Amino acid sequence: MNLPVAALHLDLVRAPEQLDDILRIIPSNLQVSLGVIDGRNVWKADLGRALHLVERAAGAIGSDRILIAPSCSLLHTPADLDFEKHIDNEVRDWLAFAKQKLEELVVLERAVLGGRNAVRETLDRNRIVMEKKGASSRIHDPNIKARTRNVGQEMTRRVSVYPQRKKLQEQNLKLPLFPTTTIGSFPQTKEVRPREQSTRPEKGMRLLTKRSSEGDQERRPVSRRSRPRRVRSR
Repeated sequence: MNLPVAALHLDLVRAPEQLDDILRIIPSNLQVSLGVIDGRNVWKADLGRALHLVERAAGAIGSDRILIAPSCSLLHTPADLDFEKHIDNEVRDWLAFAKQKLEELVVLERAVLGGRNAVRETLDRNRIVMEKKGASSRIHDPNIKARTRNVGQEMTRRVSVYPQRKKLQEQNLKLPLFPTTTIGSFPQTKEVRPREQSTRPEKGMRLLTKRSSEGDQERRPVSRRSRPRRVRSR
């Protein structure tokens, strides 16, 4: 807590229980960034739950010392749900991409500054979505739940020792001593594709690549580094 920084960020999606401990010991000159919107997935946030954490922090140290933020950078999420035209309506209601997650931050800011009534309609709509998702048969399959209840310790143990499995893997996969791959796919440009094809390994090995049509252009990543929203008094 004595580091020369202006603010401390908390991932309250992964570890909401840390908030109270931090609020008790944080110095008066340090702001707190509250990571209450999950930046690691594509699902809509439970705004009521997130707002409860933000209100607790604002009540303890004042709204002028808190920042409302995603739990991490939004580079893990797609850019904008509005671009998706063929998603089932029920599933769409559950989703929030980078743009929508920023909109969720704005709702939380307005709720802290103007009270819950300032965004009551949005909060009520979000609560209904969370309730429907929680009860949906599309993600709650009783057959799968029954199968998970039957999981026992014997299922966590391998039935063969490693030397035996290693021998079978060598026979089936026929990999070289040091098989290599990339941590991501190369851009499938007209320049890269011929080089990739010319360096194919010998028969017996497989090179897994993502294919695209001949007319594909090189894809450039879109930066979406999100900044926390400062909660300012009005």
